[in-house]
Amino acid sequence: MTMRIPIVQYPRIVTDNLSWFRSEFATREQEKHFCEYVTGLIAGDKATVAAINALFLNKNDQSALNRFLTEAKWDEARVNRRRVEYELARLNRRPVSARAGRLIVDDTLIHHTRCSMEGLAYLRDHSINRNVWAHNVVTSYYVNRSDQFPVDFRFYFQFNRKHEDEVLRQAVAHLQQHFTVESLREYLLKLISYHYREQLYHPKTALAGQLVRQAVAWRLPFSVVLFDSWFLRWPLVQVIQEVEKDWVGACPKDRKVLVKNQWMQIGNYIATIPATAYRPYRIGPHLYWAFSKVLPMQCLQGQKVR
Repeated sequence: MTMRIPIVQYPRIVTDNLSWFRSEFATREQEKHFCEYVTGLIAGDKATVAAINALFLNKNDQSALNRFLTEAKWDEARVNRRRVEYELARLNRRPVSARAGRLIVDDTLIHHTRCSMEGLAYLRDHSINRNVWAHNVVTSYYVNRSDQFPVDFRFYFQFNRKHEDEVLRQAVAHLQQHFTVESLREYLLKLISYHYREQLYHPKTALAGQLVRQAVAWRLPFSVVLFDSWFLRWPLVQVIQEVEKDWVGACPKDRKVLVKNQWMQIGNYIATIPATAYRPYRIGPHLYWAFSKVLPMQCLQGQKVR
């Protein structure tokens, strides 16, 4: 078993920049727990409350750190905003080109086991080709040459309307056949749960659009939004165009483009391109063979893409 030397003081990166965040906390005790938490994320192997608390020599009971994270009155959204302001202040110490700025939108699955946290669902993890018990988080990440930092995130709350409607229909049928106070109570609980989760649900493209608008409102210097093939959908592209940014996204092979007045899946169209149409492009040490053509895309309201 490896023995870890306990932490006796916070690293300088924490203490030197605490002034950026001090105004968000009401007491010195909250500042202390904030420093502990950030230090634990930097120096620890596990991001659990118990593991972080155990890192320190003169530690309180872990319940104190847990209460700070779950019950204490401080605004995590405002703390994150201050963090982004800190990153922008650091970024703007030198001339910054918005043309070199990129906002990357993506989603990730945070796997969990044997717990019942809000928002957990069985979701498809394509990297392992099976469903997993997880949170799905849509994220925004900023890159400008050698500078980069995470911006914000949105939780995706699953709501399968077809399944949920069927559950509610069965509850109504059961209530009609067996009307009791208890069955009425169960039905009302299902009805409240249905409408609560319906209100929480937003498509991932809508969440990504929120993050793009937020990055513009926060004055992040960027000109292009990058995303993978899942996000190539009109609701996100529409938002990007409204805020007057460019975008580059991967494209699934089943998307349809207009070729000679006929809609054709892009995978089938690629098969018709002769090898002689590809041209070599060298980027750094790598050589790529590429073909480009401007075509209307059906899922993007017929807008032309390259």
